[in-house]
Amino acid sequence: GIIYVLTVAETERVAALLVDQGFDVAAYSSKNEPGEREELEDRLRRNEIKALVATSALGMGYDKPDLAFCIHLGSPSSPVAYYQQVGRAGRALDNAVAVLLPSPNDERLWEYFASAGIPDAAQVETLLRGLEAGNKSAPALESATGLRRGRIDALLKILAVDDAVVRNQDGWATTGTPWVYDAGKWDELRAVRAGEADLMRRFAAGKGCLMQFLQQALDDPDPSPCGRCSVCTGELPAPGVVPSDARTAATRTFLRGADVVIEPRKLWPTGLTTHKGRITGVGVGRALAFADDAAWSDALGALGHGDCDAPDEIKDAMVEILRRWSRTWERPVAVVAMPSRRHAQLVTSIAQHIAAVGKLPLLEALCVSGSPPPGDAASGARVAILAESIHLVDGVELPQGPILLIDDTYRSGWTATVAASLLARAGATTVLPLVIHQLP
Repeated sequence: GIIYVLTVAETERVAALLVDQGFDVAAYSSKNEPGEREELEDRLRRNEIKALVATSALGMGYDKPDLAFCIHLGSPSSPVAYYQQVGRAGRALDNAVAVLLPSPNDERLWEYFASAGIPDAAQVETLLRGLEAGNKSAPALESATGLRRGRIDALLKILAVDDAVVRNQDGWATTGTPWVYDAGKWDELRAVRAGEADLMRRFAAGKGCLMQFLQQALDDPDPSPCGRCSVCTGELPAPGVVPSDARTAATRTFLRGADVVIEPRKLWPTGLTTHKGRITGVGVGRALAFADDAAWSDALGALGHGDCDAPDEIKDAMVEILRRWSRTWERPVAVVAMPSRRHAQLVTSIAQHIAAVGKLPLLEALCVSGSPPPGDAASGARVAILAESIHLVDGVELPQGPILLIDDTYRSGWTATVAASLLARAGATTVLPLVIHQLP
């Protein structure tokens, strides 16, 4: 069968969990090379593997007539998408199993993917102005416009479809075709996606006949209750099977013991005067949780209410990360807490605990001033602001060797990278970031 999830990271997490539980499964997403995806598809088709844990990358065009089950961990953004995916099961079988397990985080992901495909008129104008002087690559556009790289890539795709820009060997260039923001078109698209999301929300909650929801989504002129689905017959929309306490505990233990590896940044953004070329001195880091981590969702939610000492559960878990990590690293010579504007006490309490357990000095080496970068700042602008606001404490000298840098979150990685460059200047050979939560 197929187990559908909503993100690439989730394919790897769920596949690893199921392998640990003894199931022969593999992760399948756009992260796999084309040849590898084809091999995985063939293995499933020949019944040589129990399941693929896949994103929508395993989409239309894949046919396995005897596919016996289709499980969704998280709801697709529309009933049509769900219908297309779940319809792969049971084509040549008398019976097949379809299970939908909605997640509390579904709607946030729907909104993210929906908004990514809708342009902002002001951002488009900024992007086109950046191309007025001639061809530019996407990294050069990021430096010239201050827009985030991911947003630039999405806007360039939209402009290319509208024939306003074209890609050539020297980067991107305007075609001379004027681009006009069609407010009606994009408002209509927003309305359509909002309607699809509302249908999916009610479908997943079993708020009516499941087939009728699909008929509405497919514009059936006469949608009506089918009388056969689990809602119409009065059965639970869910399969009604509850995992054993032992399996639930094993799942939690596995997910909480799975390392979240943070890969360091490799190059400084172009166009900076203070930082250029290859980044050195930052090692591979670790995080307790990644994105919407089900194993830590309750604990992470509790941390969002003010600034206080980290609970023992979080402190102990961070120490466990270090114990696993210590098999592959050179032992740190000191601990440094990142001076956090929002959660100073939280970060300091973790750094103090780790220093005490590891019998390492806790050094006050960094301080901050001014305002943090705005959330949507491009890499170059973000680094420029961070370089002005993060400083070494006057007179600080670090012992030579690796330094453990503690922070609460890690998103773009530029805060840790700028801080690491300062710590390297003060004597650190390598800086190892350790954070509570890595955000996508």
